[in-house]
Amino acid sequence: MEQVSIVAAVSTLTAVALILLGYFLDANECHQYASYPEFTPAAASNSLATIIFAYGGHPCLPTIVHDMKTPQHFFRCFLLSYIALFLLYTPVSLLGFWIYGDSVSDSIISSIQNDSLRRAISILIAIHVFFSILIIVNPLLQASEHVFGVKQEFGFGRFVTRTIVFWVIILSAASVPNFGIVVNLVGGSTLPLLVLIFPPLFAMFLEVRQKLEQDGAKEEFSLKSIWHYHPKPRLLLDILIIALGFYVMFHSTYHSVSSLFFSENPPTRSCFATWFSSTSSDTFQNSTTSISSHSSHFQCCGAFRNISLSESHRCF
Repeated sequence: MEQVSIVAAVSTLTAVALILLGYFLDANECHQYASYPEFTPAAASNSLATIIFAYGGHPCLPTIVHDMKTPQHFFRCFLLSYIALFLLYTPVSLLGFWIYGDSVSDSIISSIQNDSLRRAISILIAIHVFFSILIIVNPLLQASEHVFGVKQEFGFGRFVTRTIVFWVIILSAASVPNFGIVVNLVGGSTLPLLVLIFPPLFAMFLEVRQKLEQDGAKEEFSLKSIWHYHPKPRLLLDILIIALGFYVMFHSTYHSVSSLFFSENPPTRSCFATWFSSTSSDTFQNSTTSISSHSSHFQCCGAFRNISLSESHRCF
């Protein structure tokens, strides 16, 4: 796993460096014509869901702790890794928004105007995903093997189980042409529980129960004991974080599900949704064409997406 993580990290760092180089080449032309969207509650909740998705590596943490040579150094590694993620994500997101504005699609790579840079970045991201998915999906694979009673050793059962899990992942990704909807749906439905709601809640319960045991109190664990033993500033902060988690979870999930299943815009609908619709074959072909054009790997910049610095692409 060590070699896998090193290759994934190096490819990501190189991709970020090339993205910043692309920003530098596009800044003069694209920024002066950029426009920025108005603030809306739906956009805010979807943005928070995307941020949670980006930083939500919590399901992998127990496996990482278990595999560490010195688990006592986990907090140090955890802190350094999230600082590194912040330093990588922040310039890419802020500079990209400042240069391209609302012309950015789900992937900032599509807005890079230089063809060679865009292809190189896509290859590096593909390498990163190819290696990092082995780490990210490991808890799911181990849980699947436990459910089906597969022995924790290499064999036919493990091969079949992991093959099925990966095919389910591939089919799930292929069923939705617009990956931004998936990011908002997953980041708004399940990850707020793992990132914003459960951590402060569980920490609160564990700390209060530990204080009850240390004080030898006969009082049973309850909401009253939480109010009595938990520091009030910390309690207020935990309540605010949990409330934010529930807001993002309900608001973003509602908008994501609505866009995924009930939208009249074909690029945001599931690929399989057209199979069960009552539209004619001509409409289906038009939808497929629309999806294909929407999924293009190149995105023009400017307020009307009509500016291209690429010699091989024209904007209409």
